[in-house]
Amino acid sequence: PRELVLRGTAAGLRLAQRPVRELQTLRGPGQRLEGATLARANAWLAGSLPAGELLELRLDWDPAGPAGLDLVTGPGEVTTLAWTPADRHWRLDRTRSGRTDFHPRFSASFVAPSAGGGRGVHLLLDTSSAEFFLDDGETVFTALILPQPGRRRVVLKGGEGTAVKSLEVWPLQSAWRGR
Repeated sequence: PRELVLRGTAAGLRLAQRPVRELQTLRGPGQRLEGATLARANAWLAGSLPAGELLELRLDWDPAGPAGLDLVTGPGEVTTLAWTPADRHWRLDRTRSGRTDFHPRFSASFVAPSAGGGRGVHLLLDTSSAEFFLDDGETVFTALILPQPGRRRVVLKGGEGTAVKSLEVWPLQSAWRGR
C-alpha cells in the first residue's frame, strides 16, 4: 500500500509515492548508523541486518559517482539497484534474483529517470518482492523476485568518497499474522 503526495521541487510540483504509515506497525526494533564511510556502513550492515527474510532499510547518502546496492538472497542470487549520475537514472536488475527461468521475459532489468540525485533509498523487502522508493518517492520500483528462503544481505556500492549520512534497518513482521 502506498500514498501519493505532491512534492514541491525546483522544477515545480511532482507526484511522489511513499509506503503508508501503517506499515511501520510491522517494524521490529530498528538500528541506525550515522556519518559513515561506505566500508564502515557495509561492515555495520553485515552485523546489523535482521536475520529474517522481511526487512525495511532507509539510506540517505551522498554517492560519489555511480552507486547502488546489491540485495543478496542466496548463493548466486542478487538483485541490483544502481544509480548512474551521468544519465541521471536508476536501474533495477533482477536477472539473477532467484528463480527466473520459467519465462524468457521475467529475467529483466528496468530503468527509470530521476531528478533526485540518487541520494535516498527506501527498501521494503518481503519473501517474494522488493519495493524501492528512491529520492523521496520520485522514482519507485516494485519487483517480483523468487529467491531461496533464508537470510538476506545488503551490500552498498559506490565510488571512493561516497558518504553515508544515515542508514536504518528494521526487521518486519508478516502482515498475515496468525494465518
